[in-house]
Amino acid sequence: MSHAIDPFMAPLLKQLKEARPVDYSAIPIAEGRKLSEAANAPWNIPRLPIAHVENMTITGASGPIPARLYHPAGQETRPLIVFVHGGGWTFGSLESHDGIARHLAVESDCAVLAFEYRLAPEHPFPAGLDDALAAMEFARTGGLGAG
Repeated sequence: MSHAIDPFMAPLLKQLKEARPVDYSAIPIAEGRKLSEAANAPWNIPRLPIAHVENMTITGASGPIPARLYHPAGQETRPLIVFVHGGGWTFGSLESHDGIARHLAVESDCAVLAFEYRLAPEHPFPAGLDDALAAMEFARTGGLGAG
């Protein structure tokens, strides 16, 4: 096993090491979200090419849920991964986790369904979890058609 650092990871690890910790509980939520989006930005560069990306809307119990479907190799039928981005039900978005969803689709050779769950504190728990369950139900019942 090699202990060498991947050249792609070296600048990201350096940036993480040099960054000052953020106490997200001590700043306004909007500012925390901006910092979180900025912290995730390096994981999206360069944008990994993928055969097909489709923006869509999932119907949730409390209204529409923005979603994105990633196909690694065109529209052929593939297994599907429902991707719930990180962020503790408070941070994160389709954009902040786009790179991870792309890599997951390409490396797994599966279609990936990502979505924007409602965030706390505006939407207290279990709102985000309810949106995740709606996305899974959407996929389970064939809402994606041939995906």
